[in-house]
Amino acid sequence: MDRAARQASSTFAQLPADIVDLAIAGLRASGAWARRHADRLHRDSVDYGYRLLVAGE
Repeated sequence: MDRAARQASSTFAQLPADIVDLAIAGLRASGAWARRHADRLHRDSVDYGYRLLVAGE
């Protein structure tokens, strides 16, 4: 996931960018993520299931 996309996700945006960059670089170098999630590499979008629920009066 590129940096701009990560900054749009609250989970990644709250973490120090240098820590996230280092972790992602490690996953890329090892190929571990690509092996586990090869089916996701060519998708244009992913639904992570985030939903906003607002209670009425």
